[in-house]
Amino acid sequence: MAAGCSTSTPERAVREFVSARIAGDEERAAGFTVEEDLTGFMGGEPFLSGSGLTFDLSPAEVDVDRAVVTAHYGWDDEVVDIPYACRRIGTKWKVALRDTEAMWLEQPH
Repeated sequence: MAAGCSTSTPERAVREFVSARIAGDEERAAGFTVEEDLTGFMGGEPFLSGSGLTFDLSPAEVDVDRAVVTAHYGWDDEVVDIPYACRRIGTKWKVALRDTEAMWLEQPH
């Protein structure tokens, strides 16, 4: 991507958010969120650092200014799918932490 280009997609927002969290860069991660503050967020991404983890993303399911991107976390022979909610704020897509948590809490156990 050329310098100065900042194509915003839900997938890019989630990839940058998760990558920053795994790297321990909470300030950078917060910049990719609607809330711009990670206080109280229940995500466990920082605990995955150094665990031999890999992750990839499914294409976003987009509905106008909302989207869901599923991250596929893998290590050893295990794969766990974790959905992230995103919202378009102006021209940028951002991870919506509270929407994400609400979606996680709705998941059947």
